[in-house]
Amino acid sequence: MPVIVFAAAGAFLCVAGAAATVFGLFFPHLIADRLPAEVLLDAAAVGGAAVALGAAFAVLGLAHLATAVALRRATRIAETLGVVLGAGMAVLAFGLAVALLVSVMAASAPTIVLLPPAVVLGLAAGAYGAATVVILRSRTGPI
Repeated sequence: MPVIVFAAAGAFLCVAGAAATVFGLFFPHLIADRLPAEVLLDAAAVGGAAVALGAAFAVLGLAHLATAVALRRATRIAETLGVVLGAGMAVLAFGLAVALLVSVMAASAPTIVLLPPAVVLGLAAGAYGAATVVILRSRTGPI
């Protein structure tokens, strides 16, 4: 089960990173046009930020895929990689889900916009947490 979680998340993050990079490089005006008028950023700055975020997402996705491969091959460091990445991502996804739910309760944006990603991030936090527990329970020695 941890291999599936890390492989699926890795593939999603790589695709999201590539999409953000493409939008940042070729269509920064589409992102900049969505910003409120009082935000004083030009399209080039917004595009650069999108490229940086896209690259970070892609690197994180590659780390997930490498962890999935290491777990599948049962390499010596695989459990450590899985526990560190899984626990970290579980906490991050849970924190982001809570932040979105707080924004829903504060009515800072329409519920239809914030609730679906909050639910997805909550499910992701649960999947990462479950994967981490499975890895920890399969160990007989220290991590």
